[in-house]
Amino acid sequence: VLYVLALPFAAAVLSRLPPAARVIACFIMIFPAGVLMGMPMPLGLSFLGRRDPDLIPWAWAVNGCCSVVSPILAMLIALSAGFTIVLLCGAGMYLAGFILIRNMLRGTDEEAHNP
Repeated sequence: VLYVLALPFAAAVLSRLPPAARVIACFIMIFPAGVLMGMPMPLGLSFLGRRDPDLIPWAWAVNGCCSVVSPILAMLIALSAGFTIVLLCGAGMYLAGFILIRNMLRGTDEEAHNP
């Protein structure tokens, strides 16, 4: 959501910089989002490994399918509704995933405390 708010301002500022500075600034801007978006899969696999290792191949399969479908869907949404909507949809999906994982972890904690 922060990117949606900051991107128009950042684009205006970056357009005045020399190309090398733009590349460095873009790297700095993209790095935090890349780290945050890269963490759910390994954390989810770690969680599945403890809870039900038989689901790990399914997790990889779902990840693979989503990796194929999501860029196409993002392009279609961007063409019909705009890039801002794509960013907000992505943020919503990560938020939904966070809530689901949090609820699953709470369920695991309750099971551990109430045998």
